[in-house]
Amino acid sequence: MEVEGLRGVAAWSIVVFHVWVFSSPAVLGWNLGPLTAFVSPLQGGVTLFFVLSGFLLYRPIAAAVLDAHEGPPVLRYLGNRALRILPAYWAILILTAFVLQSASLGSSGHRVTGGSIGLKTFALDALLIHTYSPRAIWSGILPTWSLTVEVTFYLVLPLLGMAALSYARGAARSRRRIATALAPALVMLLFGAVGKTMVAIFSPGPHRATSGNWHAVLDRSFLTHADLFGFGMAAAFVLLLWERGLGLRVKAVVVERGGRPLAYIGLPVVFLGFYLVPQYLYDALLAGLVAIVLVRLLAIRDPRDSAGRGFLTHRWTLTAGRHSYSVFLWNYPLLAFLSMRGLLFGGEGAWAFVGNIGLAVVAVASLSALTYRFVEEPALRLKSRQREAVAAVPHVTPA
Repeated sequence: MEVEGLRGVAAWSIVVFHVWVFSSPAVLGWNLGPLTAFVSPLQGGVTLFFVLSGFLLYRPIAAAVLDAHEGPPVLRYLGNRALRILPAYWAILILTAFVLQSASLGSSGHRVTGGSIGLKTFALDALLIHTYSPRAIWSGILPTWSLTVEVTFYLVLPLLGMAALSYARGAARSRRRIATALAPALVMLLFGAVGKTMVAIFSPGPHRATSGNWHAVLDRSFLTHADLFGFGMAAAFVLLLWERGLGLRVKAVVVERGGRPLAYIGLPVVFLGFYLVPQYLYDALLAGLVAIVLVRLLAIRDPRDSAGRGFLTHRWTLTAGRHSYSVFLWNYPLLAFLSMRGLLFGGEGAWAFVGNIGLAVVAVASLSALTYRFVEEPALRLKSRQREAVAAVPHVTPA
């Protein structure tokens, strides 16, 4: 349940940041007084999504390695991933590109210019390969650059899982299996370190540049963000060890006694680190912090964490988590639509920002609820039927 709540937090933190952007589209320096410094770090919601994906998707693979079981069927896994992301994405892309006409056209930098998107560019967006082209990287639904990174992770993960399962030998939970279960997370951390080094050395330029060039392509690539998934995978590995009674000494130090130090270190990392630490290093630090928080939330039930846990498991937060994918897809093009038609509040005052937040909450939440009800939910039911069909097949044991 806490993971669902974290999804909601990630999605709506991105919405708040985008409202700030569209409240002053010419410059990212719109003044909210002392609160201004807290807005830009909300982009870290994307990092939170990456960590959660690494945690959730690697957990069953790591469990299979540790317990000497068969891993999840690859074809069923890929089918479930397609059902999870494609129906809602295609529906919202079509509506924003051709009905609302608020998708980015790709040829005018990152700014939304209105008009119908070209069919060739639309095809790249629909196939989730637009971020591999400098001309199309800023087309379609702009935040879906992260979705193309997710899709690459979906394809890489089963390869790492199959390699780990084939290499593991010996009894369940043996040292060899434990080391093998950790290896894919370490590989992802190494990939990310290599990618970040490459983009910093061989393709110099501002982090997350908005120009259509190969620096932007590399900057928005899976290689540059692989380590963020790796932190989530490592968190899944640690939790699985503790569930099996291993690593108890580390658990006592990190989990049971680490709450207050985590708060003292974590909050400055989230807010001050955004401005004081190089951006690529900041992303990695934030992902590591999220992984530790995830472990604390799920490893023990500490009464001292009841306030934060209660917020994450509140019915409104859980609803936001269930609708988080549609919220993520809808918020930017919907704000672009409202901005192009002069429907957002203007001015430099905080009340205009509050008014735009109110508009975003109503519009984004309403459309996301409809998308979840009529697009996402039917697709999720198909996933459930696939699982039931597999479970209904009798297992034949050799005589």
